[in-house]
Amino acid sequence: MNYLEKNSIYQVCVRNVRMRHSGVQMSDFGKGCAYCLGLFLAHEARILQDLQMFESTAEVMKNKYPDYNVKEQASSMWFHSACDHLFGLVIPDKYNPELKLKIETFKDRCLSLRLPMGLEPTATIDDYNWAINEAKELLLLIDKEQGIECEKGEYQ
Repeated sequence: MNYLEKNSIYQVCVRNVRMRHSGVQMSDFGKGCAYCLGLFLAHEARILQDLQMFESTAEVMKNKYPDYNVKEQASSMWFHSACDHLFGLVIPDKYNPELKLKIETFKDRCLSLRLPMGLEPTATIDDYNWAINEAKELLLLIDKEQGIECEKGEYQ
């Protein structure tokens, strides 16, 4: 079986059903706090793919829609996919109130930038940069909350 056959939608579904029936807890987009933030960040490089895709249609789209903005389209598409992981984001009761509020604010803002496909874009490349940096900052704060000595990396 080649990679595509092994990873087809059907095979992924079959594998997930087997895992669920074997007692492994699963959901479509994950559940947890740091785990969901990590899955969200796993989408970081996808913005390049989205920019490339929208750039390839820009000329045609600008003829039809003069206000068409490649970066806004790509940013909105990125939020649409990355934010799937925030629906399962759970904020532990034991976190300090400031951290809980910071995580909740992050989640709410990101989800407000995720809109149904086909509508006008609401996200910008600045929103994307904010979300990536804020998610990394939250992971750092979560480590600190757990009593882990940590520091930002120069090469993130």
